[in-house]
Amino acid sequence: MSDPENPLKRKRVAIPSSRVADPSNDAIPATDSHRDARAIAAAREAAAAKERVAAAAITAQPVSSLPPPASASPPPTSLFTANSLQRSPTPIELDSDDDDDDDSAPSTKKKKTLHKGKKRVVESSDEESEDEPPRKKGRRTKKKSGSKNGKKGKSKSKNTTTPSADPQADPIEVDDDGESSSSEIEVPVVKLSATRDIDRFFAPTEDVTDDKGATKPYRRCLKCNGDPKKPVFIVNEATTLRRHIGSKHETSYNTWCRKNNFTSKLPKHVVARKLAAEKASKTGMRQKTLDDHIRDTPQLLPFTDELFQEAAVEWLISTDQPIQALEHPRFQHMIAVAARATKGVKIPNRHRTRKYIISLFKKNLSDLRKRLLSDAVGGKISLTCDAWQASNQDAYFAVTAHWVEDVKVKGTGKTDWKLESALVGFTVMNTAHDGVRLGKALYNIVKRLGIAHKVGWITCDNASNNTTMLQQFAIHLNRRRARDHPNLKPWDYEASHIRCLAHIINLATQAVLTTYSKTEHYDPANAGSLDAALETEGALGAKRDEVGLVRSATVKVRSSAKRTALFKDLQVRKGVKSPRTLLLDMKVRWASSFIMLRRCLELREYTDEFIYEIAREEPSFDKRAKIDALRLTDEEWKRVEEFTSLLKHADESQQAFSSETEPVLHNTLPALEKLYKAWSSRAKKPKNAHYRDALEAGAAKVSDYYARTSTSSAYNVSMILDPSVKTTYFQKNWSQELELDARKNTLEVFKERYIELYGTSSPVYSQPTQTTAPSRMEDVDSDNEDTAPAVPTPVTHDKPWQHEFDAYMDENDVLGSGQSVLSWWADNAGRLPTWASLARDHLAIMASSVSSERAFSAAGITISKRRNRLLPDLVEALQFMKCHLRKDVIFREGLSSVTEAELEVVDDDGDAEWEEEIEPGVWDAGLGDEDEDDLST
Repeated sequence: MSDPENPLKRKRVAIPSSRVADPSNDAIPATDSHRDARAIAAAREAAAAKERVAAAAITAQPVSSLPPPASASPPPTSLFTANSLQRSPTPIELDSDDDDDDDSAPSTKKKKTLHKGKKRVVESSDEESEDEPPRKKGRRTKKKSGSKNGKKGKSKSKNTTTPSADPQADPIEVDDDGESSSSEIEVPVVKLSATRDIDRFFAPTEDVTDDKGATKPYRRCLKCNGDPKKPVFIVNEATTLRRHIGSKHETSYNTWCRKNNFTSKLPKHVVARKLAAEKASKTGMRQKTLDDHIRDTPQLLPFTDELFQEAAVEWLISTDQPIQALEHPRFQHMIAVAARATKGVKIPNRHRTRKYIISLFKKNLSDLRKRLLSDAVGGKISLTCDAWQASNQDAYFAVTAHWVEDVKVKGTGKTDWKLESALVGFTVMNTAHDGVRLGKALYNIVKRLGIAHKVGWITCDNASNNTTMLQQFAIHLNRRRARDHPNLKPWDYEASHIRCLAHIINLATQAVLTTYSKTEHYDPANAGSLDAALETEGALGAKRDEVGLVRSATVKVRSSAKRTALFKDLQVRKGVKSPRTLLLDMKVRWASSFIMLRRCLELREYTDEFIYEIAREEPSFDKRAKIDALRLTDEEWKRVEEFTSLLKHADESQQAFSSETEPVLHNTLPALEKLYKAWSSRAKKPKNAHYRDALEAGAAKVSDYYARTSTSSAYNVSMILDPSVKTTYFQKNWSQELELDARKNTLEVFKERYIELYGTSSPVYSQPTQTTAPSRMEDVDSDNEDTAPAVPTPVTHDKPWQHEFDAYMDENDVLGSGQSVLSWWADNAGRLPTWASLARDHLAIMASSVSSERAFSAAGITISKRRNRLLPDLVEALQFMKCHLRKDVIFREGLSSVTEAELEVVDDDGDAEWEEEIEPGVWDAGLGDEDEDDLST
C-alpha cells in the first residue's frame, strides 16, 4: 500500500502528458511505482536535464540539418510520439449529414475520438492552435495505431491528427492509486435516417385535398422551380419520391450522395446493384458467407427400385392420376431425363411453368406460321370450326387447319404428299355466340397465322349462326385480301361452305328416331319423366315404344353401383369372362342410339333377368309391377332388331368419311345417296309399314341437305380427283345430262385455275407415270376395262387448257398397290400440273367438323373440376401444345359405331362408383350451340 498521506491517492490529478513516464521514451525512465510522488519528481528533474543537453546539441548543428519549424509540423509529445500515433487504433467514425458550409465553420467544441483497443479519450483544447494546419473539408479521416504497448508501426491513414504541443492540452486521468485509468468511455452511435435523401429534396409532409375531396399526404419538391402558385406535390411514398428525383434531379442527387457518403437509393441504381451482385455471385467474384453452406438437408436414402416404386405410387395416388399414368411415354421420358442429372433436379414452380408453357406456345405457333407460309404448303388451307361450353361455363371456339404438304421420302429422294392437320385456335368466347362475333373470332385466328390469302373451304355444322359467321368472316377476309393481295378474287362464303356430313347424318337419324319413338332422351334433371311416359303409353293400351323401353332399362342398369354390379354378376354366372354393361344414347352423339339398341340386343338375356331381379327386391306390389312392365316381349325384341338394322345404314354411311388422314370429301355425295336410297326403298316395302313414316322423315332430311351441296363445286371436283373413279360414279348413278353438267362445271374450275397459273400460254409437261391396280371403290363397280383408250385432244391456241384437261379425264388411270390418292398425285404432279394444283386444294377439305369437336373432348380433360380456374390464354396454350405433342391425337377416334369404345370407357377400370355418376349436360357437350335445322341463307 502507498503512503496514506500521499495527495495523489486522495485526489485525481491531471498530469501533463509530456511529464509522465513513458517506457518507450528513454528521456523518462520507467519507475517501479508511480505511487511515490518523490520518484515522480526525480524523474522530472532527470528528464529536464536530459532535454537541456539535447537542446545544446541541436544548437551546435548546421542550419540545413535543423528540423522544420513547429508551425509546419508540431513536435510529438513525450507520451504520444509520431510512431505511437500512427499505430493508434482506428476511431469509430460517425457519418455527418451536415452541409459543406457547416463543415468549414470553426469548431469550438471539444472533439472526442473513441479508439478501439485500449479505448483512451484524447481531448483537444477549446481553441485550435494558430500553428496547426487547416483541416481538409469533408469527413473525418480514420487513424489506426499499434498495440497498447506503444510499439512503432506504419499508419494506414494518410491524414493523422497530432495532439497539441501545449503540455496542458492533453491531460491524462490517473486513478487514486497513481495508475492510468483503464476504464472505457463509450460515445453513443447516432443512427442516421434512411430517408435523408428524401428530406434533402422535399419539404415536410402536407395533407393535400384532391378534386374528389380525398385527403392524402404529399411532399413538395424543393428543387422544382415552377410556378410558385402551382408547386409540384408528390405522393408521400419513398419509391414515388425517388422516381421523381431520378427523372428530374438525378445529377444533383448524385452530387449530394457523393458529398454525404450516401448510397444512392434511386430505383434504377438499386436494380443495377442487385444485378451486379447476382452476376458476381454467379462468376464467383463475391465472397460467400458460411450461411450459404450451412443448412439442414434431409438424409438421402440410396436409390432402389422399391423406393422409386413407392414414390411413384404415392405421387399417382395423391394427384389422382390414372393407373396407366406411369406407362405414359412422356412420363417415362421425363424420368429418363432426370436420371441423367448429376447435381440434382431443379423443379420449376407454377409461375415459371406457366410462363414456359406460354412461351412454348408462342414459339410453336410462330413455327407453324412459317410452315404454312413455306413452299412445301403450296395449296389452300381448309378449316373446320365449332363452339363449345366447358364445365366451368366458359365458352370456347375451336378451329383446326388442314393442308397438303410436300414431304421428302427417306432414302429415295422423291417427294410425297401428306395430309396434315393442326389445332390453330382455341379462343374463349364469353359473349353471345352470334354469327358476328364468331366471324370476327375466326378472322382473328386466320390473321394471327397470316394465311388470309390461302384460306380455302370451311367445314362447320348446320347451326343457323354459322351462316352469319361465314358472311362476317368473308367481309373481314376480303377487305384484307383487297389490301394485301389485290389480284386474288374475293372469297365466296356460299361456295366455300362445306356442311358437316356427320351432322347431316345425325339430323337424319334423329328425324327417324323422333318420328318412330316419342320417348325423349334421358334427362338427369328429370329422371322420372322417362318412366312416366312409358306408364302413360301402357295405360292407354297403345303399342309400347320399344326404343323407350330399352332406354329405360339402360337407365336402371346404370342408376347405381349396386345395380351395375348385379348386371355384370348375372353375366359372370353364365361363364362370361368379360362382362359388359348397357350403353345410354344421347341426342347429339352420332350413332349413339344405334349403339344402345345393338348392345341391348347382344345382352338381351341378361337384360330380362336383371329386370326380374330388381323387381323382386321391391316390397311394394305397385312398384314391382311397374318394373316388370319394362321387360320386352318377344315381338318387341323383334321390332328392336328390325329398327336397329334400319339405323345401321346411317352408321355405314358415316364409315365412308371416318378417316381424317386421307381425303374423304369425294365420298360425301355417294354416302348421302346410298343412305337416301336405302331408307326410301325400304319405306315402300309392306313389311316395313310399321317404320314407313320414320324412314320417309329420315330420307326427306337427307334429300334436303343433299340439295344444298349444289352451292359448292368442291364435291364434284373432289370425286373427279380420285383417279380410280373420275366420272365413273356419275355415269352409273346419274343421268347423262347430270353427268355432262358435272364435267362441264369441272372444266370451268380447271380453266380458271389454268389461267391463274399460266395465263393463256401452255405449260411444259413432264413424262407421264404409268400405274396399274384395281379400283379402291367397293360400292361402285368400275368399268375401266370396257372403256377404250381416249385420244388426247390436240392443243389449240384458243383453248390451251383443253389438252391437260382431256389428258386426265379420258385416260384410264388407276392406283398402284397400296398407293393412296395423295401419293398418286405426288407422282403425277409434273405430268398434270394444273390438275395437281386443284388436288392440293380439294384433297385437304374435311367432310365433317369432327376434328374441332375432338379438341373439345381433349379440353374436357384439361378443364376439369380441379382446374376450373385456368385463364383462357393458358387453356389455348395447353390445347395447342397437346395437339402438337400428340401429333394427330384428336383425329384418332372414329365417328360411327367406333364411338362405342368411348361410351364403354367406364367399364375399363371396373369402377362401379364412377359408372354411377351421370352429370347434367354431359351428353350435350359435343356441339356446344343448339343445332338448328332451319338455315337462313
